[in-house]
Amino acid sequence: MNRFIGWSIVVLMTILLLVFGLIGAPAGLEGVATLGRVLWVVLILGAILVAIIPALRYRVLGRSKFLATVFRPRLARADRASLSKFEKSALARLRHVNPEWAVAAGVTRDGAARNGEKLRTFPALVRVELRAHGPAAVYQVVPGTVPSDYDDEKMSAALGFPVECSAASASSVRVQVRSRDALADQGTIPFRMVPLADPAAPVCIGVTSEGPFSLPIFGRQTLLVGASGSGKGSVIWSVLGQLSPSIHAGIVRVHGIDLKGGVELTAGRALFHDVAYTYDEAAAMIERLARRLDDRLEYMRSNGLRKHVPTVEHPLEVLLVDEAASLNYLAPDAKSRGAVDANLKRWLSTARAAGGATLAAMQDPRKESLSSRDLFTATIALRFRTKDDAVLALGSAAYEAGAHCDRIPTSTPGMGYVIDGESGDVVQFRASWVSDQDIAQIAQRFAAPVGVSDDD
Repeated sequence: MNRFIGWSIVVLMTILLLVFGLIGAPAGLEGVATLGRVLWVVLILGAILVAIIPALRYRVLGRSKFLATVFRPRLARADRASLSKFEKSALARLRHVNPEWAVAAGVTRDGAARNGEKLRTFPALVRVELRAHGPAAVYQVVPGTVPSDYDDEKMSAALGFPVECSAASASSVRVQVRSRDALADQGTIPFRMVPLADPAAPVCIGVTSEGPFSLPIFGRQTLLVGASGSGKGSVIWSVLGQLSPSIHAGIVRVHGIDLKGGVELTAGRALFHDVAYTYDEAAAMIERLARRLDDRLEYMRSNGLRKHVPTVEHPLEVLLVDEAASLNYLAPDAKSRGAVDANLKRWLSTARAAGGATLAAMQDPRKESLSSRDLFTATIALRFRTKDDAVLALGSAAYEAGAHCDRIPTSTPGMGYVIDGESGDVVQFRASWVSDQDIAQIAQRFAAPVGVSDDD
Protein backbone atom coordinates (compact mmCIF):
# COMPACT_ATOMS: atom_id res chain seq x y z
CA MET A 1 0.00 0.00 0.00
CA ASN A 2 2.80 2.40 0.92
CA ARG A 3 4.57 1.57 -2.35
CA PHE A 4 1.40 2.34 -4.32
CA ILE A 5 1.01 5.70 -2.58
CA GLY A 6 4.66 6.54 -3.19
CA TRP A 7 4.48 5.75 -6.91
CA SER A 8 1.20 7.68 -7.21
CA ILE A 9 2.85 10.77 -5.76
CA VAL A 10 5.82 10.43 -8.14
CA VAL A 11 3.51 10.09 -11.16
CA LEU A 12 1.38 13.07 -10.07
CA MET A 13 4.41 15.27 -9.55
CA THR A 14 5.84 14.26 -12.92
CA ILE A 15 2.57 15.16 -14.65
CA LEU A 16 2.49 18.55 -12.89
CA LEU A 17 6.08 19.26 -13.94
CA LEU A 18 5.28 18.42 -17.56
CA VAL A 19 2.16 20.61 -17.51
CA PHE A 20 4.02 23.54 -15.97
CA GLY A 21 6.85 23.08 -18.46
CA LEU A 22 4.36 23.19 -21.33
CA ILE A 23 1.98 26.01 -20.33
CA GLY A 24 4.03 27.80 -17.70
CA ALA A 25 3.82 27.97 -13.91
CA PRO A 26 2.14 30.47 -11.57
CA ALA A 27 4.12 33.47 -10.36
CA GLY A 28 6.86 32.49 -7.98
CA LEU A 29 7.16 28.97 -9.42
CA GLU A 30 9.23 29.82 -12.51
CA GLY A 31 11.90 27.34 -11.39
CA VAL A 32 9.33 24.55 -11.49
CA ALA A 33 8.44 25.50 -15.09
CA THR A 34 12.14 25.39 -16.04
CA LEU A 35 12.45 21.98 -14.46
CA GLY A 36 9.39 20.84 -16.42
CA ARG A 37 10.90 22.04 -19.70
CA VAL A 38 14.13 20.17 -18.91
CA LEU A 39 12.05 17.05 -18.27
CA TRP A 40 10.36 17.47 -21.68
CA VAL A 41 13.77 17.69 -23.38
CA VAL A 42 14.98 14.56 -21.59
CA LEU A 43 11.85 12.63 -22.56
CA ILE A 44 12.06 13.67 -26.22
CA LEU A 45 15.77 12.81 -26.47
CA GLY A 46 15.12 9.49 -24.74
CA ALA A 47 12.30 8.68 -27.16
CA ILE A 48 14.57 9.45 -30.12
CA LEU A 49 17.35 7.24 -28.77
CA VAL A 50 14.92 4.38 -28.09
CA ALA A 51 13.56 4.71 -31.63
CA ILE A 52 16.95 4.60 -33.40
CA ILE A 53 18.97 2.20 -31.19
CA PRO A 54 17.67 -1.42 -31.37
CA ALA A 55 19.46 -2.57 -28.22
CA LEU A 56 18.04 0.33 -26.20
CA ARG A 57 14.61 -0.18 -27.71
CA TYR A 58 14.75 -3.78 -26.53
CA ARG A 59 15.74 -2.71 -22.99
CA VAL A 60 12.86 -0.23 -22.71
CA LEU A 61 10.07 -1.81 -24.73
CA GLY A 62 11.00 -5.47 -24.51
CA ARG A 63 10.46 -5.52 -20.73
CA SER A 64 6.91 -4.21 -21.02
CA LYS A 65 4.32 -6.52 -22.51
CA PHE A 66 1.99 -3.63 -23.36
CA LEU A 67 4.67 -1.42 -24.93
CA ALA A 68 6.17 -4.37 -26.81
CA THR A 69 2.74 -5.07 -28.33
CA VAL A 70 2.12 -1.45 -29.31
CA PHE A 71 5.60 -0.84 -30.74
CA ARG A 72 6.21 -4.34 -32.11
CA PRO A 73 8.64 -4.25 -35.09
CA ARG A 74 7.11 -4.82 -38.51
CA LEU A 75 8.17 -5.05 -42.14
CA ALA A 76 8.07 -2.15 -44.55
CA ARG A 77 4.87 -1.82 -46.55
CA ALA A 78 6.52 -2.95 -49.83
CA ASP A 79 7.96 -6.07 -48.15
CA ARG A 80 4.63 -6.92 -46.54
CA ALA A 81 2.91 -6.69 -49.93
CA SER A 82 5.27 -9.34 -51.37
CA LEU A 83 4.49 -11.96 -48.70
CA SER A 84 2.39 -14.99 -49.48
CA LYS A 85 -0.55 -15.94 -47.26
CA PHE A 86 1.56 -18.56 -45.48
CA GLU A 87 4.43 -16.10 -44.95
CA LYS A 88 2.08 -13.49 -43.45
CA SER A 89 0.70 -16.08 -41.04
CA ALA A 90 4.19 -17.30 -40.09
CA LEU A 91 5.49 -13.76 -39.57
CA ALA A 92 2.51 -12.87 -37.37
CA ARG A 93 3.31 -15.84 -35.16
CA LEU A 94 6.98 -14.87 -34.97
CA ARG A 95 6.18 -11.26 -34.08
CA HIS A 96 4.22 -12.37 -31.03
CA VAL A 97 6.38 -14.27 -28.53
CA ASN A 98 3.62 -16.59 -27.42
CA PRO A 99 4.37 -18.39 -24.12
CA GLU A 100 3.02 -21.60 -25.65
CA TRP A 101 5.56 -21.94 -28.46
CA ALA A 102 8.41 -20.32 -26.52
CA VAL A 103 8.08 -22.85 -23.68
CA ALA A 104 7.66 -25.76 -26.11
CA ALA A 105 10.83 -24.71 -27.93
CA GLY A 106 12.75 -24.54 -24.65
CA VAL A 107 13.96 -20.96 -25.12
CA THR A 108 12.66 -19.49 -21.82
CA ARG A 109 14.25 -19.37 -18.39
CA ASP A 110 12.63 -19.53 -14.96
CA GLY A 111 13.73 -17.46 -11.99
CA ALA A 112 12.41 -16.15 -8.70
CA ALA A 113 10.88 -12.71 -8.23
CA ARG A 114 11.48 -10.63 -5.09
CA ASN A 115 8.25 -11.83 -3.56
CA GLY A 116 9.31 -15.44 -4.07
CA GLU A 117 6.94 -16.09 -6.94
CA LYS A 118 8.10 -17.90 -10.08
CA LEU A 119 9.20 -15.50 -12.85
CA ARG A 120 9.55 -16.74 -16.45
CA THR A 121 11.70 -14.77 -18.90
CA PHE A 122 10.99 -14.87 -22.64
CA PRO A 123 13.07 -13.88 -25.68
CA ALA A 124 12.40 -10.31 -26.82
CA LEU A 125 11.70 -9.45 -30.44
CA VAL A 126 14.35 -7.06 -31.81
CA ARG A 127 13.36 -6.78 -35.47
CA VAL A 128 11.74 -8.59 -38.39
CA GLU A 129 13.31 -8.96 -41.82
CA LEU A 130 12.54 -10.18 -45.32
CA ARG A 131 15.47 -12.24 -46.56
CA ALA A 132 16.15 -14.37 -49.62
CA HIS A 133 14.62 -17.47 -48.01
CA GLY A 134 11.54 -15.71 -46.62
CA PRO A 135 10.59 -13.65 -43.55
CA ALA A 136 12.71 -13.84 -40.41
CA ALA A 137 12.64 -12.55 -36.85
CA VAL A 138 15.61 -11.62 -34.66
CA TYR A 139 15.26 -12.14 -30.91
CA GLN A 140 17.37 -11.08 -27.96
CA VAL A 141 18.04 -14.34 -26.12
CA VAL A 142 17.22 -14.48 -22.44
CA PRO A 143 20.08 -14.21 -19.93
CA GLY A 144 21.72 -17.55 -19.33
CA THR A 145 21.15 -18.79 -22.89
CA VAL A 146 23.08 -18.55 -26.17
CA PRO A 147 21.89 -18.58 -29.81
CA SER A 148 23.03 -22.19 -30.24
CA ASP A 149 20.35 -23.25 -27.71
CA TYR A 150 17.75 -22.62 -30.41
CA ASP A 151 17.25 -26.00 -32.06
CA ASP A 152 15.78 -26.04 -35.57
CA GLU A 153 13.62 -29.12 -35.00
CA LYS A 154 12.23 -27.94 -31.65
CA MET A 155 11.50 -24.45 -32.97
CA SER A 156 9.83 -25.83 -36.11
CA ALA A 157 7.67 -28.21 -34.06
CA ALA A 158 6.70 -25.46 -31.61
CA LEU A 159 5.85 -22.91 -34.30
CA GLY A 160 4.17 -25.34 -36.67
CA PHE A 161 6.22 -24.50 -39.76
CA PRO A 162 9.85 -25.10 -40.87
CA VAL A 163 12.43 -22.62 -39.62
CA GLU A 164 16.20 -22.41 -39.37
CA CYS A 165 17.93 -20.77 -36.42
CA SER A 166 21.29 -19.04 -36.64
CA ALA A 167 23.26 -16.57 -34.54
CA ALA A 168 22.60 -12.94 -35.49
CA SER A 169 25.09 -11.79 -32.83
CA ALA A 170 26.57 -13.10 -29.62
CA SER A 171 23.31 -12.38 -27.78
CA SER A 172 20.66 -12.58 -30.50
CA VAL A 173 19.28 -15.32 -32.72
CA ARG A 174 17.67 -15.17 -36.16
CA VAL A 175 14.70 -17.48 -36.78
CA GLN A 176 14.32 -17.85 -40.54
CA VAL A 177 11.14 -19.12 -42.17
CA ARG A 178 12.12 -21.47 -45.02
CA SER A 179 9.40 -20.46 -47.46
CA ARG A 180 11.62 -19.62 -50.43
CA ASP A 181 14.79 -20.97 -52.00
CA ALA A 182 16.18 -18.18 -54.13
CA LEU A 183 19.03 -20.26 -55.56
CA ALA A 184 17.03 -23.40 -56.24
CA ASP A 185 14.20 -21.38 -57.80
CA GLN A 186 16.61 -20.03 -60.40
CA GLY A 187 17.16 -23.49 -61.82
CA THR A 188 20.46 -24.32 -63.50
CA ILE A 189 22.86 -21.37 -63.59
CA PRO A 190 24.37 -21.14 -67.10
CA PHE A 191 28.07 -20.41 -67.36
CA ARG A 192 28.96 -16.89 -68.51
CA MET A 193 32.54 -15.78 -68.96
CA VAL A 194 33.45 -12.60 -67.06
CA PRO A 195 36.63 -10.86 -68.34
CA LEU A 196 39.35 -10.37 -65.72
CA ALA A 197 41.39 -7.16 -65.71
CA ASP A 198 43.79 -8.85 -63.29
CA PRO A 199 44.55 -12.57 -63.78
CA ALA A 200 44.95 -12.94 -60.01
CA ALA A 201 41.55 -11.38 -59.24
CA PRO A 202 38.66 -13.44 -57.82
CA VAL A 203 36.77 -15.36 -60.51
CA CYS A 204 32.98 -15.43 -60.91
CA ILE A 205 31.88 -19.04 -60.52
CA GLY A 206 28.15 -18.64 -59.88
CA VAL A 207 25.58 -16.63 -57.97
CA THR A 208 24.32 -15.93 -54.46
CA SER A 209 20.80 -14.82 -53.62
CA GLU A 210 22.04 -11.23 -53.99
CA GLY A 211 24.01 -11.44 -57.24
CA PRO A 212 27.22 -12.84 -58.81
CA PHE A 213 29.55 -14.88 -56.61
CA SER A 214 33.31 -14.49 -57.05
CA LEU A 215 35.85 -16.85 -55.54
CA PRO A 216 39.46 -15.84 -54.79
CA ILE A 217 41.84 -18.45 -56.23
CA PHE A 218 45.28 -16.89 -55.97
CA GLY A 219 46.60 -16.09 -52.54
CA ARG A 220 44.71 -19.12 -51.21
CA GLN A 221 44.92 -22.88 -51.05
CA THR A 222 41.31 -24.01 -51.46
CA LEU A 223 39.76 -27.31 -50.45
CA LEU A 224 36.50 -28.24 -52.18
CA VAL A 225 34.53 -30.87 -50.28
CA GLY A 226 31.18 -32.49 -50.96
CA ALA A 227 29.48 -35.85 -51.41
CA SER A 228 29.42 -37.65 -54.73
CA GLY A 229 27.11 -35.81 -57.12
CA SER A 230 27.17 -32.58 -55.09
CA GLY A 231 28.52 -30.54 -58.02
CA LYS A 232 32.27 -30.31 -57.44
CA GLY A 233 32.74 -30.44 -61.20
CA SER A 234 30.65 -27.28 -61.59
CA VAL A 235 33.03 -25.40 -59.29
CA ILE A 236 36.16 -26.78 -60.97
CA TRP A 237 35.08 -26.03 -64.53
CA SER A 238 33.66 -22.63 -63.63
CA VAL A 239 37.08 -21.71 -62.21
CA LEU A 240 38.92 -23.04 -65.26
CA GLY A 241 36.48 -21.38 -67.63
CA GLN A 242 37.03 -17.95 -66.08
CA LEU A 243 40.82 -18.45 -66.01
CA SER A 244 40.94 -19.74 -69.62
CA PRO A 245 41.86 -16.40 -71.32
CA SER A 246 44.78 -16.01 -68.89
CA ILE A 247 45.72 -19.65 -69.49
CA HIS A 248 45.74 -19.05 -73.24
CA ALA A 249 47.93 -15.96 -72.76
CA GLY A 250 50.41 -17.99 -70.75
CA ILE A 251 50.02 -15.89 -67.60
CA VAL A 252 48.29 -18.75 -65.72
CA ARG A 253 49.54 -22.33 -65.86
CA VAL A 254 47.37 -25.18 -64.57
CA HIS A 255 48.66 -28.59 -63.46
CA GLY A 256 46.03 -31.28 -63.07
CA ILE A 257 45.94 -34.54 -61.12
CA ASP A 258 43.13 -36.97 -61.95
CA LEU A 259 43.73 -40.44 -60.56
CA LYS A 260 40.23 -41.67 -61.43
CA GLY A 261 41.31 -42.67 -64.91
CA GLY A 262 41.23 -39.14 -66.29
CA VAL A 263 37.42 -39.07 -66.51
CA GLU A 264 37.01 -35.57 -65.05
CA LEU A 265 39.84 -33.58 -66.62
CA THR A 266 40.18 -35.18 -70.07
CA ALA A 267 37.36 -33.09 -71.56
CA GLY A 268 39.39 -29.90 -71.05
CA ARG A 269 42.87 -31.36 -71.38
CA ALA A 270 43.99 -28.54 -73.69
CA LEU A 271 43.64 -26.03 -70.82
CA PHE A 272 46.30 -27.81 -68.75
CA HIS A 273 50.04 -27.44 -68.87
CA ASP A 274 50.29 -31.07 -67.79
CA VAL A 275 48.02 -33.74 -66.29
CA ALA A 276 48.89 -36.73 -64.11
CA TYR A 277 46.74 -39.84 -64.52
CA THR A 278 48.79 -42.27 -62.40
CA TYR A 279 50.18 -42.08 -58.90
CA ASP A 280 53.79 -41.99 -60.11
CA GLU A 281 52.96 -39.13 -62.47
CA ALA A 282 51.23 -37.26 -59.65
CA ALA A 283 54.19 -37.76 -57.31
CA ALA A 284 56.58 -36.46 -59.95
CA MET A 285 54.38 -33.44 -60.67
CA ILE A 286 54.10 -32.39 -57.03
CA GLU A 287 57.85 -32.84 -56.52
CA ARG A 288 58.50 -30.75 -59.64
CA LEU A 289 56.19 -27.99 -58.41
CA ALA A 290 57.84 -27.95 -54.97
CA ARG A 291 61.26 -27.68 -56.64
CA ARG A 292 60.03 -24.90 -58.93
CA LEU A 293 58.68 -23.11 -55.90
CA ASP A 294 62.14 -23.10 -54.32
CA ASP A 295 63.67 -21.77 -57.54
CA ARG A 296 61.10 -18.97 -57.81
CA LEU A 297 61.53 -17.92 -54.20
CA GLU A 298 65.29 -17.83 -54.74
CA TYR A 299 64.75 -15.67 -57.84
CA MET A 300 62.53 -13.29 -55.86
CA ARG A 301 65.05 -13.01 -53.04
CA SER A 302 67.95 -12.32 -55.38
CA ASN A 303 65.96 -9.62 -57.18
CA GLY A 304 64.54 -8.01 -54.07
CA LEU A 305 60.92 -8.89 -54.95
CA ARG A 306 58.44 -9.13 -52.08
CA LYS A 307 55.45 -9.91 -54.27
CA HIS A 308 55.18 -12.16 -57.30
CA VAL A 309 54.15 -10.33 -60.48
CA PRO A 310 52.68 -12.76 -63.06
CA THR A 311 54.29 -12.75 -66.47
CA VAL A 312 54.65 -15.27 -69.30
CA GLU A 313 58.14 -16.08 -67.98
CA HIS A 314 56.90 -16.39 -64.40
CA PRO A 315 53.20 -17.33 -64.59
CA LEU A 316 50.73 -17.95 -61.82
CA GLU A 317 50.75 -21.68 -61.06
CA VAL A 318 47.59 -23.61 -60.17
CA LEU A 319 47.63 -27.17 -58.83
CA LEU A 320 44.22 -28.77 -59.41
CA VAL A 321 43.59 -32.14 -57.80
CA ASP A 322 40.44 -34.14 -58.42
CA GLU A 323 39.72 -36.47 -55.47
CA ALA A 324 42.71 -35.41 -53.35
CA ALA A 325 42.20 -38.33 -50.95
CA SER A 326 43.52 -40.62 -53.71
CA LEU A 327 46.99 -39.23 -52.99
CA ASN A 328 46.69 -41.05 -49.68
CA TYR A 329 44.85 -44.30 -50.38
CA LEU A 330 46.40 -45.04 -53.82
CA ALA A 331 49.99 -44.80 -52.61
CA PRO A 332 51.84 -48.04 -53.38
CA ASP A 333 53.80 -47.89 -50.12
CA ALA A 334 54.43 -45.76 -47.06
CA LYS A 335 57.62 -44.26 -48.49
CA SER A 336 55.84 -42.98 -51.61
CA ARG A 337 52.99 -41.63 -49.52
CA GLY A 338 55.43 -39.82 -47.22
CA ALA A 339 57.32 -38.24 -50.13
CA VAL A 340 54.11 -36.96 -51.76
CA ASP A 341 52.81 -35.70 -48.44
CA ALA A 342 56.04 -33.81 -47.69
CA ASN A 343 56.16 -32.14 -51.12
CA LEU A 344 52.46 -31.27 -51.00
CA LYS A 345 52.84 -29.70 -47.56
CA ARG A 346 55.83 -27.73 -48.83
CA TRP A 347 53.73 -26.46 -51.74
CA LEU A 348 50.67 -25.60 -49.64
CA SER A 349 52.62 -23.77 -46.95
CA THR A 350 54.69 -21.47 -49.21
CA ALA A 351 53.03 -21.34 -52.65
CA ARG A 352 51.10 -18.14 -51.88
CA ALA A 353 54.25 -16.02 -51.74
CA ALA A 354 55.46 -17.31 -55.12
CA GLY A 355 52.23 -16.99 -57.10
CA GLY A 356 50.96 -20.51 -56.52
CA ALA A 357 47.44 -21.67 -55.75
CA THR A 358 45.67 -24.97 -55.12
CA LEU A 359 42.16 -26.22 -55.77
CA ALA A 360 41.74 -29.73 -54.41
CA ALA A 361 38.44 -31.61 -54.45
CA MET A 362 37.47 -34.53 -52.22
CA GLN A 363 34.41 -36.25 -50.76
CA ASP A 364 35.47 -36.96 -47.19
CA PRO A 365 36.05 -33.89 -44.97
CA ARG A 366 37.94 -35.87 -42.33
CA LYS A 367 41.61 -35.09 -41.80
CA GLU A 368 42.44 -38.80 -42.04
CA SER A 369 41.59 -38.63 -45.74
CA LEU A 370 44.30 -36.02 -46.39
CA SER A 371 46.95 -35.34 -43.76
CA SER A 372 47.73 -31.88 -45.19
CA ARG A 373 44.11 -30.72 -44.78
CA ASP A 374 45.01 -28.14 -42.11
CA LEU A 375 47.30 -26.30 -44.55
CA PHE A 376 44.42 -25.34 -46.83
CA THR A 377 43.48 -21.74 -46.13
CA ALA A 378 39.93 -21.79 -47.53
CA THR A 379 37.20 -24.41 -47.71
CA ILE A 380 34.19 -24.69 -50.00
CA ALA A 381 31.52 -27.07 -48.71
CA LEU A 382 28.84 -28.53 -50.99
CA ARG A 383 26.14 -31.08 -50.13
CA PHE A 384 26.80 -33.73 -47.46
CA ARG A 385 24.72 -36.68 -46.30
CA THR A 386 25.11 -36.08 -42.56
CA LYS A 387 25.31 -33.17 -40.14
CA ASP A 388 28.61 -34.50 -38.78
CA ASP A 389 30.26 -34.16 -42.20
CA ALA A 390 28.81 -30.66 -42.62
CA VAL A 391 30.24 -29.59 -39.26
CA LEU A 392 33.63 -31.13 -40.06
CA ALA A 393 33.79 -29.24 -43.35
CA LEU A 394 33.35 -25.66 -42.15
CA GLY A 395 33.21 -25.95 -38.35
CA SER A 396 30.45 -25.83 -35.77
CA ALA A 397 30.29 -22.01 -35.74
CA ALA A 398 29.60 -21.92 -39.48
CA TYR A 399 26.94 -24.61 -39.11
CA GLU A 400 25.22 -22.62 -36.35
CA ALA A 401 25.40 -19.56 -38.62
CA GLY A 402 23.43 -21.40 -41.30
CA ALA A 403 25.90 -23.50 -43.33
CA HIS A 404 23.61 -26.54 -43.34
CA CYS A 405 25.28 -28.56 -46.07
CA ASP A 406 23.36 -31.67 -45.01
CA ARG A 407 20.09 -29.97 -46.00
CA ILE A 408 21.05 -29.09 -49.55
CA PRO A 409 18.69 -31.02 -51.85
CA THR A 410 20.15 -33.48 -54.33
CA SER A 411 18.29 -31.60 -57.07
CA THR A 412 20.60 -28.57 -56.70
CA PRO A 413 24.17 -29.70 -57.57
CA GLY A 414 26.73 -26.93 -57.23
CA MET A 415 25.00 -25.35 -54.24
CA GLY A 416 27.21 -24.85 -51.22
CA TYR A 417 28.65 -22.58 -48.57
CA VAL A 418 31.90 -20.71 -48.09
CA ILE A 419 33.19 -18.41 -45.36
CA ASP A 420 33.87 -14.91 -46.65
CA GLY A 421 37.56 -14.16 -46.11
CA GLU A 422 36.98 -10.49 -45.26
CA SER A 423 33.79 -10.38 -43.20
CA GLY A 424 33.83 -13.94 -41.85
CA ASP A 425 30.18 -14.33 -42.84
CA VAL A 426 28.81 -17.59 -44.20
CA VAL A 427 27.86 -17.20 -47.88
CA GLN A 428 25.53 -19.55 -49.72
CA PHE A 429 26.11 -19.83 -53.46
CA ARG A 430 25.35 -21.97 -56.46
CA ALA A 431 28.04 -22.67 -59.03
CA SER A 432 27.38 -22.33 -62.73
CA TRP A 433 26.73 -25.43 -64.80
CA VAL A 434 29.43 -25.91 -67.45
CA SER A 435 28.28 -28.51 -69.99
CA ASP A 436 30.62 -30.90 -71.83
CA GLN A 437 30.02 -28.85 -74.95
CA ASP A 438 31.00 -25.65 -73.12
CA ILE A 439 34.16 -27.32 -71.82
CA ALA A 440 35.14 -28.53 -75.30
CA GLN A 441 34.57 -25.08 -76.82
CA ILE A 442 36.50 -23.28 -74.07
CA ALA A 443 39.41 -25.73 -74.32
CA GLN A 444 39.54 -25.36 -78.10
CA ARG A 445 39.39 -21.58 -78.04
CA PHE A 446 41.68 -20.93 -75.06
CA ALA A 447 44.13 -23.82 -75.19
CA ALA A 448 47.28 -23.49 -73.12
CA PRO A 449 50.49 -22.68 -75.00
CA VAL A 450 52.26 -25.82 -76.19
CA GLY A 451 55.98 -26.53 -76.09
CA VAL A 452 56.50 -24.39 -72.97
CA SER A 453 59.31 -25.51 -70.68
CA ASP A 454 58.54 -26.37 -67.06
CA ASP A 455 61.39 -24.14 -65.93
CA ASP A 456 60.69 -20.49 -65.06
